[in-house]
Amino acid sequence: MIQLTNFWTNLVKNGEKNLDDVPDKIKSSVVNELIKLGIITDENIDAVKEAKIAEMSIVCNEIIVQGFDITLSDNQKHHFSLEVSDQLKISKLNDRANAGVTVLPYHADGEPCKFYSKDDIVTINTKMENCIEFQVTYFNSLRDYIQSMTDLNSVCNVEYGMVIPEEYQSEVLKALYAQTS
Repeated sequence: MIQLTNFWTNLVKNGEKNLDDVPDKIKSSVVNELIKLGIITDENIDAVKEAKIAEMSIVCNEIIVQGFDITLSDNQKHHFSLEVSDQLKISKLNDRANAGVTVLPYHADGEPCKFYSKDDIVTINTKMENCIEFQVTYFNSLRDYIQSMTDLNSVCNVEYGMVIPEEYQSEVLKALYAQTS
């Protein structure tokens, strides 16, 4: 990490590259090191915000991909990951279920493929949509909150899952929170 930081420090300091060229996956770590070195200051807060938003976007996506656990009509708990291909398959199965197909093949993580009932597929799809909707809505409000910040340390201390002040919660996020209360 020190070599990477020195590399980016030299490039950013010398103006040969823009901080935007740092891959999102490591941007927040690089920014934190540049802050410690005194290279990034409050004058560069927009770059810090961008790095933090990129980091939060990655975390949001990772949480979505991790998927969810659900108990189905067999009274067993099953786990479904939500890679993009999983999302598409579940959505297509839901379309088929809504078109009248009553027995649909699919598999939970680590389980063999089996037939699911129409009701189970609709339940899986609903849970998937709710998980994605919540995470994306939360991320959008978190992004707005980060963009409103004026203090470098506040931006750096943002963590995914933190409570977002109500004035930065979208109406949709407020409604989703109300549904879970």
